[in-house]
Amino acid sequence: MISRTPLHRNRVLIFMAVVLLWQLVILGRVFYIKVFETDSYRELARMQKDDLIQVPASRGRILDRSLEPLAVSVPLESVFIYTPNITDKAATAAALAAALKMDTDQILQKMEGELKFRYIRKYVPADVTRPLKQMNLAGVGFLDENKRIYPKGRLGAHVLGAITYRNGLEVGLEGLEKQYNHALSGSQGQLFLQKDGLSKILTTQVITASEPGQTLILNIDNQIQHIAERELLRVVTDNQARRGMIVVMEPDSGQILALAVWPDFDPNNLQRSSQASLRNWALEQYFEPGSTFKIITCSGVLEENLASPDEIIFCGNGYISLSGHIIRDHKPFGDLAFADILANSSDVGAIKLGLRMGEESLYRHIRMFGFGDKTGVDLPAEITGRLEPASRWSGISIGAISMGQEIGVNALQIVRAMGVIANGGFLVRPMVVNRILDDQGNLVREMSPERVRILSARTAGLIRNALVRTVEAGTGRRAAVPGYRVAGKTGTGQIFDPQLKTYSPTDFTASFIGFAPADNPAFVAGIIIEAPRPLYHGGEVAAPVFHHLAQEIFLLRRIEPTETTAPPELAQQKPPAGVPAPTASRASVAPLDDFLLDGMSGPRETVIALIPEDSFLMPDFSGKSLRHVIKECARMGLLLNPSGSGIAVEQIPPAGVRINPNTRCSVWFSNDTEKISQLLGIEIFSIPRERLTRNHGTISTETEKDRAERR
Repeated sequence: MISRTPLHRNRVLIFMAVVLLWQLVILGRVFYIKVFETDSYRELARMQKDDLIQVPASRGRILDRSLEPLAVSVPLESVFIYTPNITDKAATAAALAAALKMDTDQILQKMEGELKFRYIRKYVPADVTRPLKQMNLAGVGFLDENKRIYPKGRLGAHVLGAITYRNGLEVGLEGLEKQYNHALSGSQGQLFLQKDGLSKILTTQVITASEPGQTLILNIDNQIQHIAERELLRVVTDNQARRGMIVVMEPDSGQILALAVWPDFDPNNLQRSSQASLRNWALEQYFEPGSTFKIITCSGVLEENLASPDEIIFCGNGYISLSGHIIRDHKPFGDLAFADILANSSDVGAIKLGLRMGEESLYRHIRMFGFGDKTGVDLPAEITGRLEPASRWSGISIGAISMGQEIGVNALQIVRAMGVIANGGFLVRPMVVNRILDDQGNLVREMSPERVRILSARTAGLIRNALVRTVEAGTGRRAAVPGYRVAGKTGTGQIFDPQLKTYSPTDFTASFIGFAPADNPAFVAGIIIEAPRPLYHGGEVAAPVFHHLAQEIFLLRRIEPTETTAPPELAQQKPPAGVPAPTASRASVAPLDDFLLDGMSGPRETVIALIPEDSFLMPDFSGKSLRHVIKECARMGLLLNPSGSGIAVEQIPPAGVRINPNTRCSVWFSNDTEKISQLLGIEIFSIPRERLTRNHGTISTETEKDRAERR
């Protein structure tokens, strides 16, 4: 028999106490979990068996004013993988790669990531997903989704914008897609996946249905938009311009009917578009408006009762002095009626009117027209332009600004300003979107016109009549449409050269801003062409575009002619028959000397010309040989950019203007005998195998035999 000593008895008691304490700890922990942490552990267990997947919503549609679709979402399927369910990654990746024409390693890399749910390819056509579904691959699933497409391709690209993808969702990148991204995006849904203990998907269930985005109904007319883009492409390619813009707006309501920008881009294929082509230059760039800005100066002096509409103003015979600087007009005008200052685009006349107002009054009037502020259009990235306060103007600023220099405006700002004259004195807010509907077609929001009177009806009417005269007998004659009264103003502004740190002598902005019919305007339109060549005046480059644009809008809107007869000179201003349709490639532009001499006669506006001490007159190179022009430019220190061969037929800057040493000049040469005859005013007979030369002003022709005998 074993004796039970006190030591043995104590060890048994200690062991029993430890076991009892351990049981109490376990029971306490179980009690705590059951009572206090039941919900958290239940959620943890659910997460091991279930997954919630975010399902994107169908993006809202964008329609034009006649409900033509401009941006829609089409249903497609996206292929995804759920990695816990994949049993053989290599075989599954190979099967997916073969069906989707993808790289196997790329798919395997997605399988090795930390995320369990991964897209393999989004927006797959049904003929591709159908055989994949038949394979019944473990861990491969399919989601019904929508892809953004633009049915009319490039049409209205800068208005509509485009989309990009962030975290698997469509996000507006430019244009209306960006401006109204929240309304167009809708709300995501949630898809519930339930699995067993081996992570095999048992059921799928929609927890929250996605809500489609809202629909935008625009003021844009897709037919007018098409016409604007076609005419813009034509004028840009024909004149080898850097870029161009056309804005068409209803002057009473501010509804934008068309907004075209070139270069454009394809929103269906952004990968092939440059970043610069995505920019909406009509809003994101300012330019010096030139003579189109004279409507601000002229309306200001009338509104302030500082001038009379029947007043005769002496225009200095082409010169005016400001702060010791001489400003030269494009033509030596003497006495001009008030309306003729606009019609003939007299720089000196506009400056004299601006001086009557004074700096503060002129600045205040410019601000009334909205310059220096954004227009408030419902598109992103609009800039305010450039307008210095009057306190920072130099001694010649009042003269320069009176005629549209030393101020920067965007295309929409100057079109809105012309709209004030067209609608009788009201400044309006331009609008692209007309109304917003939900996915059931119910009205969510309707945009109301915003307008405030800034001019009296009398002043607006007087300026309107002067602008009609500008088109009928002044610098804007090429904008005229037979049978209709058209009002408008041409503009030619210099472009600042960052390399020379001064205004470029060869690069100009040609513009025409007008409205029609003048007495009951259906639209106001602005055409702005940057750096056209060889022609560069607004009346030569931009005004004819307004003519074509207005003609087609009259037909579309069924606007009847208001005039019984057209001025006889309009007959010769019609575009030549058989003009080929423009293409997007500059390689297809007609040879330069085919149109060098077109439209070189008639009134023009020009830009301010300050005469510095070391300046001299630009020589006339017309009829000179290339060798002679090179020698003269070298002698005078001019930087020559020659084009073509033969004798000189056109030049920028034009002959007779004041220039500085190191000025860049472009001279175009041609061998076309017809154009040379027109230029020199003599008749040149065609001689077989002749060679036309010009040496120091003497025209001669010689045959091969003559040259042989001379040798």
